[in-house]
Amino acid sequence: MKLTNAGKLKLLIVFLLVLTCTGCALVTNISEAQKYVQAGKYKEAEQLYLKAINELKSDSSLKGQIYNNLGVIYDKQGRYKEAEQAWLRALEIKKTSGEDKYLASGFHNLGCLYLQQARYKEAKQFMQEGNAIWVRTEGSNYIDLVSSFDSLAGLQYRLGNYQEADALAKQALAIAEKQLSSHPKYMGYAYGAFGGIYYDQGRYTDAEKAYQQSLGFFRQELGAEHPDNVESLTGLAKVYAAEDRSSEAETLYRHAANIAQKSLSTANPTLADALDGQSDLYRKQGRTVEAEENYKRALIMREQMMGMEHPEIAKSLNNLGGLYLDQQRLADAEPFFLRALAMQEKMLGSEHPKLAATLDNLAQVRARQGRMKESDALYQRAIDIQERVLGSQHPDVAQTLYNQGGLYFQLKRYPGCEENFQRALSIRQAAFGGHHPDVARSLNSLGVLYAVQGQYAKAEPLLTQAVSIFEAVFKPDHWEIAKCREDLEKLRKAKGH
Repeated sequence: MKLTNAGKLKLLIVFLLVLTCTGCALVTNISEAQKYVQAGKYKEAEQLYLKAINELKSDSSLKGQIYNNLGVIYDKQGRYKEAEQAWLRALEIKKTSGEDKYLASGFHNLGCLYLQQARYKEAKQFMQEGNAIWVRTEGSNYIDLVSSFDSLAGLQYRLGNYQEADALAKQALAIAEKQLSSHPKYMGYAYGAFGGIYYDQGRYTDAEKAYQQSLGFFRQELGAEHPDNVESLTGLAKVYAAEDRSSEAETLYRHAANIAQKSLSTANPTLADALDGQSDLYRKQGRTVEAEENYKRALIMREQMMGMEHPEIAKSLNNLGGLYLDQQRLADAEPFFLRALAMQEKMLGSEHPKLAATLDNLAQVRARQGRMKESDALYQRAIDIQERVLGSQHPDVAQTLYNQGGLYFQLKRYPGCEENFQRALSIRQAAFGGHHPDVARSLNSLGVLYAVQGQYAKAEPLLTQAVSIFEAVFKPDHWEIAKCREDLEKLRKAKGH
């Protein structure tokens, strides 16, 4: 989630310092710290901020803002406990200074932190508190409310409440529209949020339009080469990749990576994310050497920026493990998943949804190793975490149930497989409606399950419906349409048609 303007590092600090202590070392320390942050040199910035805090003996608005900046640095490094402590200290100082606008940013930053940690109740509480302060003190059209409502939308999105997320994103958009003449970029942020929501709902045409609108507003205020374009460029590339528009997707991923590399430091989170997206596309195309090269480059970059332990490094490890799993390189995949799992348990705790995703990956390794009981146990542990944290009707639960159902299919445990596939289908239909590609995948798998058992009357309408959904969502030459048609044709031959 994006921090608000009030939550970001501000040159205003330098100005205030010049007014109060012109010529003192504090001015230099703060100025140099900001430069280090912009260059991704967080350890150097941290040392200077801590030195500045020590020089400011009494609590003040300035000291509170420095603690806020320190929290930003810790958050970027995945040092979440220290980030929380810094932001809570900033809140403590700001409460005594009575600067409600900055107090709101403190609540917002903590809410975003708790969202990353899957502490959803606390995230909602802090985000709403910050939102309420901004509305009360700055009015209902205050520009930082765009980020606030986008963050609340992101919370509902994580919980699988897509209608609520859509409504909150619309509130952000409405505020951004009122600031259009002076701040078009906020329209870009708002439409970018819509792009993500629509993508996960399988509404690829709507997602494409939203991302293109986002990019148009960014170009209007920031220019086509500004790093804020990167997130929407990679989002649009994901849409094209999902639609098998590989050439267009690759062009966008390359453009995004070039912008990030030119505009930011040579090692930065935005570039690492763009490289991941490019690798995902290569992986899908079977271009494994290029995918591995980019995944490794992103991993090295994150290790340089964040140290050897960070949730984003666990993400890179999962990416590489998944690539090796695709290639049946189980001996290579397993240590990456195990390292990611240990890192997530240490940094995020044993009840985080990202941990569940890694357990799912490791379960797939165990199944291919023939260690079926261990695979089943890992899937079940992942499901238990997801249900406790996200609720039993979340799409992530459906995905793990679906994967576990695939294990049961392999073991010919057909009743258990049917139960999992049926439940996954029900969750996906409730979350996405009847025309999402994941719904079609569930229908297709359920149809194949019935077909292998000779239950052709049950299988055929499911496969027919799956083909219909795929045809409505994807371009005519998409591989999933061809695969589903092939399954349907096999069924009809088996029936003697």
